[in-house]
Amino acid sequence: MRAPGGKGWILNIFIIGYFGSGNVGDEAILESFLSWSRRRLPGAGHTALTSRPEETSARHDVGTVTKGDFAGLARALRRADAVVLPGGGLLQDATSARSAVYYCLLIIAAGAMGKPVYMMSQGMGPFRRKWTKALAGWAMRRFARRVWARDERALGLMREMGLGADVAELGADMTFAAGAGSQEAAASAAGGAPMRLAVSLRSGEGVDVLTGALVGCLMRLKETAAVAVDVMAFEAEADAPVVDRFVSEMRRLCPGIEIRAHGVDGRMSAERAAEVVGGARAMIGMRLHSLAFAAARGVPFVALSYDPKVKAFADACGQPVFEKLEEVSAFELSRAVEFVAGGGAVEAREKLAGAAASFSALAERSLSILERDMLEAEGRPLDVLGIPVSAMTLNRTLEKIKQTALSRERLHIITFNPEMAMLARRDAEFAALARSGTLNTADGVGIRIALRMKHGARAEAVTGIDIAEKIFEMSAEEKLRVYLLGASRKR
Repeated sequence: MRAPGGKGWILNIFIIGYFGSGNVGDEAILESFLSWSRRRLPGAGHTALTSRPEETSARHDVGTVTKGDFAGLARALRRADAVVLPGGGLLQDATSARSAVYYCLLIIAAGAMGKPVYMMSQGMGPFRRKWTKALAGWAMRRFARRVWARDERALGLMREMGLGADVAELGADMTFAAGAGSQEAAASAAGGAPMRLAVSLRSGEGVDVLTGALVGCLMRLKETAAVAVDVMAFEAEADAPVVDRFVSEMRRLCPGIEIRAHGVDGRMSAERAAEVVGGARAMIGMRLHSLAFAAARGVPFVALSYDPKVKAFADACGQPVFEKLEEVSAFELSRAVEFVAGGGAVEAREKLAGAAASFSALAERSLSILERDMLEAEGRPLDVLGIPVSAMTLNRTLEKIKQTALSRERLHIITFNPEMAMLARRDAEFAALARSGTLNTADGVGIRIALRMKHGARAEAVTGIDIAEKIFEMSAEEKLRVYLLGASRKR
């Protein structure tokens, strides 16, 4: 287990997902969640579950624990103030039952330790075994505080599993957390030459027939316009063989078409994938996140559905989708691409814009609820020698003071230091006063050391002089009056 770097974090968030396995979509989920958390919860530290700890730590600057390190997992759960599963299709048994059981056990362990569990942007299923579906439903009902489904299909399955509206509701993929991306790239690409298309392929039933149809589709398109293709492996180990075969066929049969392969070496980042997709006039995609990247950037797409989640997303975006991959023809595929990249591009982009805005709003709603809960956790008092002390940062403390003043409420603050802690042990009246304070801040190195040793909270100094200076600055900005009581006249 590798500890997170950085100083000053007072919230510990344990992030569970399919990270470190070379899947660009899952890395995008982690990257999006961390970006949001660092922006909205600057006092938070993060530990991520991963298959490759060194790579994940270097790429995302987080603490890490590997899937098989059970002692490390127990420590991460004990230290966590919250456990977050930010997205993906974790609860399913299509590949094997082990995946569903593993993640269910982590949810159960977290809940048994009293840790709040939040499941964001979750796909659900498919389940081929009744007992794994029952286990997943029980674990979520019993131990998850909130669950957000990635799409309507997943939400419907959650309802079948007994999750009510008080626990589960509709969310959106975490890649929409920052809002819909700019559509300028797609619009400018539409006027350029050659017609650049992005393609995402993966292994699966009917893929050989599909790639043959795709080669034929591109040959048909080349008859009327110059074509360039960026073919992408979103998960190198699984996708690279299919991508390599497709590229070889294209170079053999279509030497006049420029083709570039991305990600076959496993080094394609989520940022680079988004850049490639954003520069295309249209996306032809099997991988869900290739389509999500396209939607967020206003790039029309044609979906090749190997899984119900792909069709659900395409339908939500109003884009063409092919379900029976072994029956796709070059003619049908070329007509769909010509529509989204040509005559129907304006209509396709308008539908995408509406869908992306809706997804962004859903993602923002779920994250707002998470933020509210995290701030409540951040502000909870921690015991130091029988006195409740806040580990909030100075900025968070000032925000609380500001909101209290603007709402005309009362807030009693004691900037608590080691001398006061010792006084409280000998003076019952002062101890009662300190316990009755609505906010005791960590003023003094000794108090911060006590918070770290007893609670694992890395609190920053929130001193009386710092608060006073900031209150005067805030009073000028917010037009608030400040009264000083009990001061002696300077001589």
